[in-house]
Amino acid sequence: MYSFDNGGHTIVVGQTQNGKTYAVEHLLKVQKRGVLFFNVQLENLTGYIKVDKKTPFRTILDLLKKHQKVNYYPSTRSGAQSQELRFIINQLFENGHFSKENFIYVVVDEVHLFKKEALEEICRIATGGLRFGLHGIFLSQRPANMDNTLMTQSTNVL
Repeated sequence: MYSFDNGGHTIVVGQTQNGKTYAVEHLLKVQKRGVLFFNVQLENLTGYIKVDKKTPFRTILDLLKKHQKVNYYPSTRSGAQSQELRFIINQLFENGHFSKENFIYVVVDEVHLFKKEALEEICRIATGGLRFGLHGIFLSQRPANMDNTLMTQSTNVL
């Protein structure tokens, strides 16, 4: 069985409806780490606590610190998903909530869909997240449309 607990970032690629989300959901269930799953597909993830933009960030942070699995449902409004993702990533970086020893997983589904500012924040996880305790897992059905930084900074490609 594959383990994400090797100290780096991971890219998971595959065709549409080929089980990327399902595989990551189940592989992370056994990890004794917090998981923030930014779920643009709005899929139900078994054993994950569903939150959205109405949930105070402090609540999300407390869940992650308690090693809970958080399923974040972003808004479906155009552009709102990018704003929400940028806010969350900025908050995770700003206050140094996690460390190399006490890290969390930040999963971004359909990473190829994000543009400009949100993509810069996703790349920020890839380039500097490990020292802040943020391990990125980036899911995509279109790796050719992903930012090259994600590919070059990831330890694993599945």
